Amino acid sequence: MTARHKPFLPAVLGGLVVIAVVAAWAEERTDSQRPGADLNAFVKECARARAANGKVQVVRWFSWEYTIASNIEEYEGNREQLEQEIRYLRPYIICMVMRKPVGTSHGVALDEADVRRAAKVLDRHGRAVAPLDQVPPEVADYLARLREAIGRVAMAAQYVFLVFPRQDVDGNVIVDEQRRDKLTVVLQAADGYPEFRAEFRTPFDAASPPIKCPSCADDVSRKWSYCAWCGVKLPASADDAAATPPK
Repeated sequence: MTARHKPFLPAVLGGLVVIAVVAAWAEERTDSQRPGADLNAFVKECARARAANGKVQVVRWFSWEYTIASNIEEYEGNREQLEQEIRYLRPYIICMVMRKPVGTSHGVALDEADVRRAAKVLDRHGRAVAPLDQVPPEVADYLARLREAIGRVAMAAQYVFLVFPRQDVDGNVIVDEQRRDKLTVVLQAADGYPEFRAEFRTPFDAASPPIKCPSCADDVSRKWSYCAWCGVKLPASADDAAATPPK
């Protein structure tokens, strides 16, 4: 592991602490007071949780944009250099999954094989894409360091890391974080856990400033298809909306 890889873990760990206590929406971090992306908001956008039938399920997506945002402040270089440094992560969608009974504070060891069988992401045609059985050594090392970091603050056995290909069988990107898009992670029903569909919308509000509705001029999220204030249909491209003056 090179010295320049070291900044990645403390920054990412801050987000993991939030997930470890299943309270991302209540955790406060000093990072959000610094210039750049609001990491508190980012954690919320990259985590989905559900409690049903006495069971808790959490899916945490380590998106490319979050990985960049959570490390750029401590990185001795610019974004382009950081992207080059961690380019080995770019071809993959990395998620962390937790399943445990409601009210259980102690660690609940998960059977990784069971979780892998239950987990899928959906491509643009709704086809299920399974997690990879093997990943390159650099990615495996990255996940091992993440697991080690989690173990300092929580029971690492509660979590299973899953790595999916970023492209489908046709070579198309499954989710484009720069555009209005969606990632769907499905945990199939198993062992008393109901099916859980975790949906993540992009682009991330934490990294993308709001645009003006071309009709009412109120601020709207770049991920919205319709203005929440006046109901007008927004342009398909956020860039188009930003360039369109209000009426």
